[in-house]
Amino acid sequence: MPADKFVEKYKSIFSLPKESHILILITIFSIIVNIVNYFMINNSIFILLYRIIFVYLIPAIVGSYIICNILKGSFFNKRRVLGLVFIGILIIGVVDVISAILFKILNGNLSLEKIYFITSGAITLLYGIVIGAITVINIKKLFITSTIHPILIILFSIIQMIILKEDFLLYLFSFIVIIIFSFVITLAYLRYVEKAGKEVLGLSSLILFRAFIEAMMMDKTGLLEKLLKIVSIVKDADIRIIDFKGKKTSGRVIVPSIHFGPFKKVGSSELPSKLAIRLREKGIIPIIFHSPSNHERDLISSKECDAIIDSILSIRQNYDNYSVVSKSIRRKKGDITITCQIFNDIPLVMISRAPIPTEDLPERINDICMKKIIEKGFSDGIIVDAHNAIDTSYIDIREEDERNILEALEECLEELKNSKYDRALIGFSSSKIENYSYYDGFGDAGIMTMVVDVEGQKTAYVVFDGNNMIRGLREEIISALEREGYENSEVATTDTHIVVGWKSKEGYLPIGKNIDKDNIIRKVLELVRDADAKKEECSIKFYKITLKNLHFLGDEGLERLWRITDESIKKVKKGGISIMIIIILLGIILYHI
Repeated sequence: MPADKFVEKYKSIFSLPKESHILILITIFSIIVNIVNYFMINNSIFILLYRIIFVYLIPAIVGSYIICNILKGSFFNKRRVLGLVFIGILIIGVVDVISAILFKILNGNLSLEKIYFITSGAITLLYGIVIGAITVINIKKLFITSTIHPILIILFSIIQMIILKEDFLLYLFSFIVIIIFSFVITLAYLRYVEKAGKEVLGLSSLILFRAFIEAMMMDKTGLLEKLLKIVSIVKDADIRIIDFKGKKTSGRVIVPSIHFGPFKKVGSSELPSKLAIRLREKGIIPIIFHSPSNHERDLISSKECDAIIDSILSIRQNYDNYSVVSKSIRRKKGDITITCQIFNDIPLVMISRAPIPTEDLPERINDICMKKIIEKGFSDGIIVDAHNAIDTSYIDIREEDERNILEALEECLEELKNSKYDRALIGFSSSKIENYSYYDGFGDAGIMTMVVDVEGQKTAYVVFDGNNMIRGLREEIISALEREGYENSEVATTDTHIVVGWKSKEGYLPIGKNIDKDNIIRKVLELVRDADAKKEECSIKFYKITLKNLHFLGDEGLERLWRITDESIKKVKKGGISIMIIIILLGIILYHI
């Protein structure tokens, strides 16, 4: 599945230490490398100190400062530039130590200045590729930012050679040749990588990569959304809403046929959070559920998300509608649990496969369930993918699961259709757990709760604004609610992807992974009790809004984006190896001139 592969790309993004910590690492590494060389080669204390200060530390600090000023306002802040320079220093240091060890073993003649001249090509290549790939920069500035660090290293190395009265002209000539050659290779390499995107999408791979970096690391989504629109598909989207209005209570259950992704603030990832905030500003408590859908249903335009929010907010609440509700009912077939309750003529159907680790239910589940609802004589319905159990891996939904969904749903509908409906007491409450944010897996909608009391049967609906839950947490929450007298309750997540990408390597944190479970359960019980205390008779009205011609990422768009990414990576690997071989061979040739 292209979506899964695409997700792996942002899971692999790593974070850097603090700026001060990088400086400490550079200093420690510089000292260690030069002390090792000091004992291997028997250099003087003067050379040891000179190289630590003037070959390693000063060029790194001054070079980083110059690069930062040239790239001001781009992705490259001080911390990222220092991180890149540290990698360059690692290359020099590793080559230094290997050369010193070989010198000791072979009892040969070694001049570390030659190593600096040779490694300058590799550093130029590294800086040129990284900076050129991530930023839009002209050739002149790219040349300066790629070469300033190695130039400073060579400058101080030449000063040392002058002090020691050594000949440096040949080394300087070698440096000029290799630095120019490396920069030319860098430009050719960047053009080479660009071709992957042009062959698949007609756009440069580097433009897509830059857009991805801006969205992931700088929260600038404009460029990526423009590019995603090129591969998007145009479809309609339904938003199903059950609106509740009492004298003091006001709540709204909302289930859009939209997936809240793909990551961070791109596309529709922010939709649940922004919608919840806007509704609360109007005094309406939101209950936002995840419909059966996957990344194919990601909106790619934040403007279209704003239009959806405006449409939902435009609904005027009805105060006079006569409303009845059925009791809730639960049926389990195989691994599938269906929880169902009917509001007026509209079944609210919750589907869970917990504790089996499960990702998104496909959109066809919504279609087959809606077909069954219509067959049973209901005018419409709301299908919810509870999205409430995940582990280090997950198991795709099977044909057997689909059969069990339909069988359990049919049993629920048959029983509820012939049951007694009555007026209900309904209450809402919502809040965030204090001191927790995206980095802990929580979106701004926090925890949303609804309590429905029909003839003494109380059912609690709990929704976390997060991307799935750790395995077993749902069962613990439901057990705690049952002890409080809430029957057939269900716990769900919005599957928001705004929480995806804030943590390096992990990709995202499901609810319960980074927060103590007892704190979560305690907060849920607090909110459910609060909703229970506020419950009253409510007018209930169902709305179905259809928005036309929205731009979705679509399966084809995902496939094409994956192909670009995959092809670019392949070219980077093949081209990178070839370039390194060429640079090393050139260095060896110049070394022996």
